[in-house]
Amino acid sequence: MIIKGNPSADMSKNKAIALYDLNDNLNEIESKNLVSNVKYSDKVKEMLATYEGLRTTGAATVKTTN
Repeated sequence: MIIKGNPSADMSKNKAIALYDLNDNLNEIESKNLVSNVKYSDKVKEMLATYEGLRTTGAATVKTTN
């Protein structure tokens, strides 16, 4: 999923602008953008909420080594 927004600003202004199935569309061809497909609306909302939660808490999204 591709999100448009400013991570340091108001999170409510973030918007999902693209969703691609990379198993079927590895080159992210715009005509195969799934973000407006009703079938994926719940998934888009879930992914956006997860992103915003991670940004808010500052949780690491990659494994860090000490």
